[in-house]
Amino acid sequence: FQVLNICTHLCVRRTTISVIVINCTVLLCITYPMDPLFTDIYRYADMVFLLYYAVEMVMKMVGFGLTNYFNRGWNCFDCFLVTLSLLTSFLTMVPSGIESLRVLRSLRLFLIAQQLPGLMSMIDTVLKCLVPAGTIAAIMSLFFYVYAVAGMTLFGDAGFGHAYYNENNNFSEF
Repeated sequence: FQVLNICTHLCVRRTTISVIVINCTVLLCITYPMDPLFTDIYRYADMVFLLYYAVEMVMKMVGFGLTNYFNRGWNCFDCFLVTLSLLTSFLTMVPSGIESLRVLRSLRLFLIAQQLPGLMSMIDTVLKCLVPAGTIAAIMSLFFYVYAVAGMTLFGDAGFGHAYYNENNNFSEF
């Protein structure tokens, strides 16, 4: 019960928000090629941030209990990001390209959204608009396809005799 009080305390939540913002700021400062001193500083800062996130996740799991912890979508999202971050940290010793997944840590900014109701409603609205936008994109693709087939049918055998038609600009290939 005491762990739950610590996890939900206002100071801990504000500290977590501050750590997320600082971590994203550090991620923004990464450039290539980077000075070796900054590489070491980044590596140590990365370990500190990851340790903080892992401890926070474990404390929430203990405080809420596993069932209650995983019932909240934001906690599942947080667990996914922390697990992915731990995986990328341990797998960077083997050059595999998985270190590029570190950029997904910036998605932790969405965890701040749950603290801001106005931003939360905007994110909810955008997510609800994605399905109709996909439908509209599918209909537009169908129209483009129909008009491409119509253009090929009407102008496919136009030949290269016109000033605008040549081997690059023609209707002989789809």
